Amino acid sequence: MGVPRDYKTKQDCNFRISVRTRDKKICQWPQCGQKKVQVHHIFPYAKYPLLRYSIDHAICLCKTHHKLVTGKEEQYAAMFLQIIALKKKSLVTKEYDSKHKFHLSSTSPKPLKKPRISERKKPRCNRPLKDPE
Repeated sequence: MGVPRDYKTKQDCNFRISVRTRDKKICQWPQCGQKKVQVHHIFPYAKYPLLRYSIDHAICLCKTHHKLVTGKEEQYAAMFLQIIALKKKSLVTKEYDSKHKFHLSSTSPKPLKKPRISERKKPRCNRPLKDPE
C-alpha cells in the first residue's frame, strides 16, 4: 500500500496542525466548505519523502474529496498548489497591512496614528494587592 506512518510523532502532529490552521479546518476543494477535514499530501507521501512535512505541499480536504484524489495526485497537484499560492499571497498582504497599520479602504495608504498617552487605556488589575510579609 505504501510507506507505513506513525501519526503520533511530534513532527507529524505539528505538520497536520499547521496545515489545518492555515486552511481554517475547511475543505479547500472549490465550493465545498466541509469542516470535517483530513490533511492530504499533494504529492504522494511514499514517492516524495522530502516533501512529507512541507506545509506548502499539503492541503485540507473532506473525506469525500480526499478519496477522490488519492492515487491521482499528479492530476490535481497544479490546482492545489494554485489554491495554496493564492492563500499565501492573501496572508502576506494581510500581514503587511497589519504590521504597517494601513487603512485598507483608502486609495493612498496612511499609517494610523497612535493614541496619545492620555487616551490609552490603563491596565486594570482585578486582584487585590498583597501586603509584603
